[in-house]
Amino acid sequence: MTPRRSQFKKGLSPVYLPFYEALCDLLPESWQPVSGLRSWDIQAKLYAQGRTTAGSIVTRAKPGWSFHQYGLASDWEYFPDGKYTPLEFDDPRWLDYQQACDKIGVSCVSWEKPHNQHKTSLTIKDILEVYASHGQSGVDQFLREEY
Repeated sequence: MTPRRSQFKKGLSPVYLPFYEALCDLLPESWQPVSGLRSWDIQAKLYAQGRTTAGSIVTRAKPGWSFHQYGLASDWEYFPDGKYTPLEFDDPRWLDYQQACDKIGVSCVSWEKPHNQHKTSLTIKDILEVYASHGQSGVDQFLREEY
């Protein structure tokens, strides 16, 4: 596993971790993670970007409303030859990434190409409510019982 992939593995939920590891095995090294677990403070800063702070909007998720905050998501980007290369929204290489996500059983979202998340029947609101009353271990237990 590349150092970058190991770095973003830290803090992921044990429920999502096997999917992350499967992506690491399936995707070529030209695909690397750029985000994994996010703190509530980081999510707040990302949400503020393009709204109350400089920059473009990068997320629709307010703090508490992102699968990243529960260790249930990761974002990946294209790094041929180890150097980040932004892909246009319609670049066909995104299809390779999306097919890998589909193959291992994680969900992608249409408006945010790099993002994938744990596939669950629970809504983010459900997860937030479980987290508020039982913490991260409660979320993990709840998701394990779902299967």
